[in-house]
Amino acid sequence: MRRVKILSILFSIFLISCAVPVRSSKPQAEQIGFRDIKWGTEISTLTDMERVREETSNSDLVWYTRRGDTLAIGKAKLKNIFYAFWMGNFESVWIDFEGDENFEVLKKELFERFGEVRESVK
Repeated sequence: MRRVKILSILFSIFLISCAVPVRSSKPQAEQIGFRDIKWGTEISTLTDMERVREETSNSDLVWYTRRGDTLAIGKAKLKNIFYAFWMGNFESVWIDFEGDENFEVLKKELFERFGEVRESVK
């Protein structure tokens, strides 16, 4: 279980890095969001989101799940997908999964879709 949590944390760091301006190997059009939600979208415009929790240390960060969300990306099987909204705006994604095989499949799929992060733009 510890390995799963570590992989989830590492993977979420990867996804959060996709939410900030980066230089990537993929065209800009593929970096504008996740699952048809553009980065920065206001939560009030989305009707299929269910509030899961608010960060206790920062009430400006609220986590949601999406009704009807497919718990797979490519052939990777997922446990959960959480969407984070900072001050009401979509800013990152947390993906839970189990096992090394799912990690490798998921990593490959996301690198193909979004490209590998090369460097942060400052």
